[in-house]
Amino acid sequence: MEVRETADLAGRTSAAGRSLGKWFERESDTINRAIALGRERLCASPGDEETSRSVRDLERERQRLYKGWKSSTLRRTIESRAGETSLSPGGHERRAALPAAGFEIHAAGTSATTTAKSLSGYAIVYNKTSENLGGFVERIEPGACTEALRTSDVRCLFNHDSNYLLGRSSAATLELKEDNAGVHFRAYLLPFDPISYAIARRVDRRDVGGCSFSFVDPTDRWILEPGKIDMRIVERIGRIFDVGPVTYPAYPDTQGDCAKMGNLV
Repeated sequence: MEVRETADLAGRTSAAGRSLGKWFERESDTINRAIALGRERLCASPGDEETSRSVRDLERERQRLYKGWKSSTLRRTIESRAGETSLSPGGHERRAALPAAGFEIHAAGTSATTTAKSLSGYAIVYNKTSENLGGFVERIEPGACTEALRTSDVRCLFNHDSNYLLGRSSAATLELKEDNAGVHFRAYLLPFDPISYAIARRVDRRDVGGCSFSFVDPTDRWILEPGKIDMRIVERIGRIFDVGPVTYPAYPDTQGDCAKMGNLV
């Protein structure tokens, strides 16, 4: 999985890099095929001005694509690491986000004699640009998770760790809802469970203040511009593995409404 927590830079750049390589191959192949077809038509009809203009436009587009690829910040980040020069397709990914100002996580009812009942918030937020994730930034488009939410059996985990299981969608102990802002979750915690209580207390103390999710099989596109960091736009997510609070989120709250975390109540 591509990790969006600051603790695993290599993992997240590798998976995103493979996706970038796949996208570049697809885009360049499409443009080259279109240019070849246009040139064939010009051979048959040399005076076809419309086709001639189309071919020139495609050649300029190909030049921009190749120039962007040559200057790609993500490609250079990956290929600068010893022993890793391949950007072949594949990989699982994780994302983490900090709550924006006004949406801080806090725990209620977590004294020595009581325990939190649920954890809720936005694990995935749409139309927000991340911080530098290791040579690139990204944005998730509205509706990217619609299909995945219908087919995924999602767990609520602390720090993506299966030893800290807080809820599961197939067991109806985790609810997931998509709206214009993103994907909202609510995990119903096990009463008087030591793990749930410990996490709730850490949220209450503000030791934990971020949220994350992990996924696989994205459909994306890239914006590569010389002099700028690569921008990845995730259009579709194939499967969601888990959501939940994390210790090391990668999305800063200065980006705005990055992640709305509700109360532990």
